[in-house]
Amino acid sequence: MSPKRVAIIAGISAAVYIGVAVFVFDNFELPPMSPVAWALVGAAAVTQISANWFFGLLFKESIEEAGGSLPALSAFKGALVGAGVARLIPAGGAITPVAMAWTVRDEEKASTGAAIRTVLLNYAALLIMTGVGLLIARPRESAQVLSVSLVVLAPFVLGAGLLLMFGSGKLGSLSRFLPQAIRKRIDTSMIDHLPDLESQLYIWARIVLEASALGW
Repeated sequence: MSPKRVAIIAGISAAVYIGVAVFVFDNFELPPMSPVAWALVGAAAVTQISANWFFGLLFKESIEEAGGSLPALSAFKGALVGAGVARLIPAGGAITPVAMAWTVRDEEKASTGAAIRTVLLNYAALLIMTGVGLLIARPRESAQVLSVSLVVLAPFVLGAGLLLMFGSGKLGSLSRFLPQAIRKRIDTSMIDHLPDLESQLYIWARIVLEASALGW
């Protein structure tokens, strides 16, 4: 999908969401928010921004491993746009790498592969966390059928997350199976690089902060 089309879809989606918000505020009486509630909203906003900072650092590290260079603030900008697209557009996660690479195109042209790696690692961590959560939070006394189902499902989710996490280190090798037109665009930035300690720090910092923002 071209950057122009991404921008058009994002604009339309933003208009729809704003329209829904205006309709809700005009037609429904929402309870007033207390100072504590506003403080929690502020804490959630700060935590969310911090999560995107680490998402940007992972993007920056991915670009550097591919031989490129990108300032941390520019990577943060790409992360903000990518995360915004993922939330703004239904199934927007599929075009998040395009949005990230498009955002920093003037500073680092070969960044699509790095953006794909960044997004894959993020989804891998979410799957791992989901698999562990299914094991911990399953019903123990009641709803035994549901409990058994979750126990069976959890290892598959956890395994998929681990496979995606460490399989992402072979993206460079897998790129040869892509159509030639696509391979030419991303081959220079699609590399074999296992998520090392630095990658893991950025991944899990982002995931923990995202969960904290939801918790607020």
